[in-house]
Amino acid sequence: MARTLEKKTLTDWRKTRGLSVEEFAERIEVSKGAAGDYLRGRKEPGVLRAIRMAEALGVKVEQIAWDADMAPRPTAEQLPAMPEGEGVTPERLAVAREWLAAGATKVEVARAMNVSRATLYAHL
Repeated sequence: MARTLEKKTLTDWRKTRGLSVEEFAERIEVSKGAAGDYLRGRKEPGVLRAIRMAEALGVKVEQIAWDADMAPRPTAEQLPAMPEGEGVTPERLAVAREWLAAGATKVEVARAMNVSRATLYAHL
């Protein structure tokens, strides 16, 4: 009887293997930012890059759940609006966390809140 191969997303395999994003990036020979884009599904790898990713994770390409990684990000209309105001308030921070969970970058969130990235990072 043929055994079914375990299937996980890139992010799940990376975590299972105990790799940081930096280590994963090194193994697939891309920048940390590019690796993050692949892990979040913002960038789709070509065939050779997909093979390199699988090798870096010690799995077969068929074991990577590509569809789950490539799920579309919610549009701005699907996310809650950033509450009006200045600075970081509990209400604005709650919305910021929703945006981040949906795949927005910290840079995008900081801009929407009209605060510096350092200010945002201090509150997350």
